[in-house]
Amino acid sequence: MTGEDKKIKISDLAPSSSFKGLWTLGYRFVDGIKTSVRVSLEAIQKAYDDVVKATGDANTAVGTANKAAQDAGEKMVQITEEVSTELTNMRQLEATVSGNEEIRETSYTQWQAAEQGRHNDELKRKEAEALREAAEELRDTAESTRNTKETDRQAAEVIRQNTEKSRVEEETKRVTAEDTRNQTEQLRSTEEGKRIEEEKKRVAAETLRNQSEINRDNAEKLRDEAETLRAAEEVDRDNAEQVRIAEEGKRDIAEKARAAAEAERQKKEGERIIEEQLRKTAEVARQENETTRQTQEEQREQETVQAILKAEEATGKANAAAILANEKAGLADAAAGNADTAAGKTSTAITNAENATKAANDAASAANAAKKNADDATGKATSAADLATEKAGLASAAATAADTAKDNAVTATGNANTATDRANAAAENAEKIAKGFQSDWNVADPSDPNYIKNKPEIPTLASAPGADTLSYVNAAGTTVNFRIGDEVRVLEDGEYVFYKLYDLAGGVASWQETGSGTALPGNIYLQGANYYNDSVIIIKEGYIQ
Repeated sequence: MTGEDKKIKISDLAPSSSFKGLWTLGYRFVDGIKTSVRVSLEAIQKAYDDVVKATGDANTAVGTANKAAQDAGEKMVQITEEVSTELTNMRQLEATVSGNEEIRETSYTQWQAAEQGRHNDELKRKEAEALREAAEELRDTAESTRNTKETDRQAAEVIRQNTEKSRVEEETKRVTAEDTRNQTEQLRSTEEGKRIEEEKKRVAAETLRNQSEINRDNAEKLRDEAETLRAAEEVDRDNAEQVRIAEEGKRDIAEKARAAAEAERQKKEGERIIEEQLRKTAEVARQENETTRQTQEEQREQETVQAILKAEEATGKANAAAILANEKAGLADAAAGNADTAAGKTSTAITNAENATKAANDAASAANAAKKNADDATGKATSAADLATEKAGLASAAATAADTAKDNAVTATGNANTATDRANAAAENAEKIAKGFQSDWNVADPSDPNYIKNKPEIPTLASAPGADTLSYVNAAGTTVNFRIGDEVRVLEDGEYVFYKLYDLAGGVASWQETGSGTALPGNIYLQGANYYNDSVIIIKEGYIQ
């Protein structure tokens, strides 16, 4: 402070209109030391203003809260009344909720479908949004053409006015259609009445459904009774198993009968083979006789043809000689007439007549000789024909005998085949009986007639059992303890050796060998009673296939 500075009282200073830019002194502790600091009066003013504002806001909030409390009280009364009403409605709703549950489930299904549709619509909306953006660009382009279209619109306005006239006419028609609609509404009301009747029928059907439910309960009781009967049938099945065992004994008897039938069939087969050989021998003889007959027939036909040719030739010669003789006889008759007429004439005429008569006699002798030759040729032809006929008769007799032998052989063959068929049928029936009661170790279905009930399990061991062989592991992987009387088997040198547990005491087993059997090298093929048609029966692993 310099000497030029004036001392002014605070009261003489001009008052400040605000705390902005004003400061005052204060202090605070810094590291435990009281330190002077300046304090902004502007910040204090701002804090004060904030407090005043907060107080005003609080008062306003209190008023608002009081108003809200009052409104809440009034609302509570209203809500209480509404709750009472809603409780009444809720009770009514609970009475109908069971009926609406099915509708709710249907609505839920429809909601799911609608939700799926909404999702699809959302995808379509996005696609439409992309299309909208493209359409926006087209809109800008279309805006440029809209002005051009405006001119067209004005022209269209004229057309619209004309169309308005048409609309008035259509309005008249609409009024008429409205009348028709009213009539249709009346029909709808009638149909609504019918729907109400159908609803009544549905209620009746629901009643019937409840009755059906009662009937179902009764049927369930009947099913329980049937289950009891099924248990009784199970007992009958066990009895039938005993009957099956008895039938197994009958099967053994049938097997013996089949063996006897097989022996009889073999005997019949031997007889059939003999008959077949006789038939073949007779067939060979018949074929030889047939060949001889055909040869003789051909020879007879050739001789007959030759005889006929010779007879025809001799007949021709005889006819020619007869004609010549007739001519000579005519000449002789003429000469005799001339001689008689000229009787008493010269001796020359008589001599000529005698010569003519001699010539006629010679011609007659020649004709007689030709006739004799023709008769001889005809006799030879007849003899040849008779001989051929005799040979043909012998050949026919031989053929008949051969045919008879063939027929006898065919009959014998048929009888043998019939006997074979009967034997085959008997054998097949016996085999069917045997197969119908065939117990099969591998059958696991208890309902199968070949199922072996309570069949024991004979485990196979790697070595002979000893005193410490007390249990084994079965096919199911379960450990099973041996009991007295159980058997096991061990494969030794291609044979199964069987051991039986005779005693078990103090954890010590007593096993003894019971027997063994040779393993078959492969399948066995049995040629059964029907071997004649090449069918066979196979025994595989000890079972008939």
